[in-house]
Amino acid sequence: MGQAKLGDLRRQHIEADLAKLTGHVANNRLMTWHGICGWAKATRAISADPSDGVAKRMVKNSDGFAPWTQADIQKFRQAWAIGTPQRLAMEPACCTAARASDSVRLGPGTVTKKRVAHLPAAEDRRRDFGAIQPSPAGIRRRDAG
Repeated sequence: MGQAKLGDLRRQHIEADLAKLTGHVANNRLMTWHGICGWAKATRAISADPSDGVAKRMVKNSDGFAPWTQADIQKFRQAWAIGTPQRLAMEPACCTAARASDSVRLGPGTVTKKRVAHLPAAEDRRRDFGAIQPSPAGIRRRDAG
């Protein structure tokens, strides 16, 4: 970003930073600025929040990301070998049907031999994903031997 004192941060600096970005990316960065400035104001590092009043970008509604087909999954598995970080990130989501925001929260405390249950990011109650789907040959629990 640069080197400047937090107390010298002004609304025009934030707007200039956001001007380089588009749509959702700009809005996500603005949320980061709100978080930084809110923390700085709460800790009295600054007296006023320079991100206040900076407008979010108008973005078109979308249907989100297109779900992967079986062909997409097969292509990904061929491109990334078992044991790679990419494959490790994909398989829990694929085998449990967890949302991306939820699959990153899966771990030893949420997985039993046959079931996955955890607290989804967007909800307040535990959710049971049900039976785990079979994973490709060669992927197994580390403690399974």
